[in-house]
Amino acid sequence: MTEDGSTDEERLIRLAARFLRHAQARRDAVPAVITDLLRAHDLGRRHMSVLIGLAVHGPLAVGALAARIALAPASTSQLVGELRRAGLVTRSVDARDRRRAVIDVAGELRAPLAEVAAERARPFRMTLDRLSAAERAAFLRGWRLLVEMHDQESAASTQKKGRMT
Repeated sequence: MTEDGSTDEERLIRLAARFLRHAQARRDAVPAVITDLLRAHDLGRRHMSVLIGLAVHGPLAVGALAARIALAPASTSQLVGELRRAGLVTRSVDARDRRRAVIDVAGELRAPLAEVAAERARPFRMTLDRLSAAERAAFLRGWRLLVEMHDQESAASTQKKGRMT
C-alpha cells in the first residue's frame, strides 16, 4: 500500500489510463495533408504505422518493416499493397539483391510523417533523457515485461476462443 492507500497495481492502472488518453490524443494529431490523402484513397488509421515506419526507418523490405512496426509480415504486406495502389508508397528492386523489393514513402509525404513520428516520440525521449542508465534499463525492462504479458494474455485468449468454437 502507498500513502494514499492504493496498491502499486491500482496506481499503475491509473497511470496507464492517463498514458493511453495522452497517446490517443497524439495519435489523432495527424496533419490534414496526410489524413486527406488517406481518406481520398479510402485508407484508414491502420495504415499510419506503415507510413511512419517507412518515413523514419525506410526504405525497407516488407519483412524488415514488419519487424520495425511490430506487425505480422502478412498484415504489413497487405497494408503496403493498399498504400502502393494509392500511390503513397513506392516499390523498387534492391540494388544489392535484385530478388528483394524495397518499399519507401512517396517523397512529398516523408517530411510531414517524420514530424508526426517525432511528435509521438517526444514524451518517450524526454522520459529516457531524465533517467540514469540504471533507471533507463529498469524502465525499459518493465515496459518489455508489460508488453510480453499482454502478448501472452492475447495469445491465451485467442487459443481459448479457438477451443470454444
